[in-house]
Amino acid sequence: MDKPNETLWEPDFSPPIDAELDPHGINRRGILSWRNKGNGFFVGCIHFTSDPEKRSREWFSQATKRLKQHQIDREWNISFKSRAGAKAFAYLLHNEKRYRVPDMDLARIPKNWRIIAGLDYGTTNPTSIHFYAIDPRRRIHSVYEFYKPSNVREIAKVLKGVHKGPDIDGVWRDYTHPLWKRCEKLVVDGAIYNKNQETGGEEVTSIGQLLEDQGIYGIERADKSPGSRVAGLSRLHDLMAPPVVEDPTWEPSFLFCERCEHQWKEFTNLVYAELPEHAAQNKNIPEDIVPKDDHAYDESRYVAMSVMAPSDDAPQPVPEEGTLGFVEREMDLADAERSDIDWF
Repeated sequence: MDKPNETLWEPDFSPPIDAELDPHGINRRGILSWRNKGNGFFVGCIHFTSDPEKRSREWFSQATKRLKQHQIDREWNISFKSRAGAKAFAYLLHNEKRYRVPDMDLARIPKNWRIIAGLDYGTTNPTSIHFYAIDPRRRIHSVYEFYKPSNVREIAKVLKGVHKGPDIDGVWRDYTHPLWKRCEKLVVDGAIYNKNQETGGEEVTSIGQLLEDQGIYGIERADKSPGSRVAGLSRLHDLMAPPVVEDPTWEPSFLFCERCEHQWKEFTNLVYAELPEHAAQNKNIPEDIVPKDDHAYDESRYVAMSVMAPSDDAPQPVPEEGTLGFVEREMDLADAERSDIDWF
C-alpha cells in the first residue's frame, strides 16, 4: 500500500505512438497493455510504479542518481521516444525563446536579405524543405518549412510556392509562399543526382534531373567529402552554441521561426552516438550525431556550409540598383572574377 506521508508521483508513462491501447487489458496503476499494429500481438508493460514501495520521488531520485537523463527515460520511464546518447543541441532547450522566434512575414523580408533553400529528399522518410533568410550579418533565419514524405512533382510545386495539400499528419494546408522568385540557390544532397532512384520515361534518371525537368534550377550539391558531417555539425554549433563565459550581448546566428516546428523538434531530439561502456573506456566520444530522424538537420547543415560564417562587423551600405555606385560595384565584382587569361 502507499505510504501515507510520501508524495505520490505519476511519471510520464505511455505506449508507442502507433499503438492501440487494449480496452480489455489490465487496468492497474503502472501497468499498460496494447496491441502491436505490425503483427497484432498484445504487449504488456510493467512500470516500476506498479510497486507501491517505489512511487515516491525520493526513492526514484536515489535509484537513478548515477544515470544519465536518456538512460532514465529509456530504462526507467520506458519512454519509446528516447534515444541513447547525450543531446547534441541541449542548449536549445535551456533557452528556447532565444532561438525560436515569431514567424516572419514572408512578403516583407528585407530586400537586402539573401534567400536560400535547402532540400533533403525522401519518399518513405520525410522530404525536408526549408527556406532561409540570410541577413546582412550573415545570420541564418529558418523562415519556412515543408516536411513530409513526398515526390518530385509535389516538391517542385512547394519550391515554387504554388502547392496546397495534406501535411505529414494528413491535415490540408496552404503551402503557398513568395520566396521562390528571390531564392538564389537550392542546396541539396548530391546523392539525388545518382541515376538509380527514379525512372523518367524508359531510362533510369536521377531525382536532380527530374527536378530540373520540373523547372527547378540553381541546384547546388552539398559537400559530401569525408568529414563533411562533422564539419557541418561544428558549423551549426559555431552558429548557435552560447559562449562559455556568459555574455549578455551575445545572440545566436541560426534562428528558427515558430512555423518550422518539425525542424525544431529534430534539433532538440538529436543525440550523439554513444559507445558501449567497454569501448568508452578506451576511445573518445564520437563527434557526430546518430543518423536517425535527421532530415531537417541534414539540409540545415548543407545550407550553413554553403554560406560564409557570420560577421560581427557592421554591414557596409550597398548602393541602390540603378545608381552609379551600383554599376561600379557590379563592374568591380566582374573584374575580380576574371582570370589573367580572360583579360587577354
